[in-house]
Amino acid sequence: MGPSISTKNTTILKDKFSIVMPCYNAENTINRAILSVITQTYENFELIIINDGSTDESESIVRSQASKDKRIVFYSWKKNQGVSFARNKAHDLSTGQFLAFLDADDTWPNNKLETYLDYFKRGHDLVFSEYVRHVQAKRTLISLPRHLSFNELLKSNYIGLSTGAYDLTKIPFIPFQTTGHEDYLMWLTLFPKAANPIGIREPLMHYFANNGSLSANKLRASRWTWEIYRKHLGLGFMKSLFYFFHYVQKHLKSFLLL
Repeated sequence: MGPSISTKNTTILKDKFSIVMPCYNAENTINRAILSVITQTYENFELIIINDGSTDESESIVRSQASKDKRIVFYSWKKNQGVSFARNKAHDLSTGQFLAFLDADDTWPNNKLETYLDYFKRGHDLVFSEYVRHVQAKRTLISLPRHLSFNELLKSNYIGLSTGAYDLTKIPFIPFQTTGHEDYLMWLTLFPKAANPIGIREPLMHYFANNGSLSANKLRASRWTWEIYRKHLGLGFMKSLFYFFHYVQKHLKSFLLL
């Protein structure tokens, strides 16, 4: 355990990762996600799992793993309160310098944290990466632009949530809002606050998608994206239309490639 760092709001532990994992009825995938964390080559982390009212065997699976690894912090409640509430609660429980996210149906390669720490040590305050999307037996590399700017991020959510991590001593925590596409809104709010973000052009996350829900998800995400432009970011109609055109164009293309 590293030394502590005093900040305005709290005391956090230097070089430690706090990994946020909300869980809701994830009995089929959460053990795989947990194993991808506890087998990391870099071991200074805490995995904060929030059981958000699961009605399946998720809780017993997590409790079993937590009994064997003290780095797992487990918190549970009976009524589902939503993924934004769960992630914000996990942050409240965190003690690490670096805040990272991993959804209960995603996984990391075992060198993920070690690689990210190296980039943080170079002075980067926000780190994210490419990832592999799995749809049944098909795998697709989701790549990054060579240089991701805020304007490019407005055109598409290039930062997969389970790839993202940032330094809480340099960027204040950005709470998740209870809205559609809450992860995209969080990155759009956070990105301008990052002085030295870096996107690693290497797949350091595996995202497992349900083929049957992809088209519906894209339609919902498109509507939510428009609401983010207009309601949350306050962009004008023409400016919103410009970015929305690029958003739809990119995601239509990715959908056709499935």
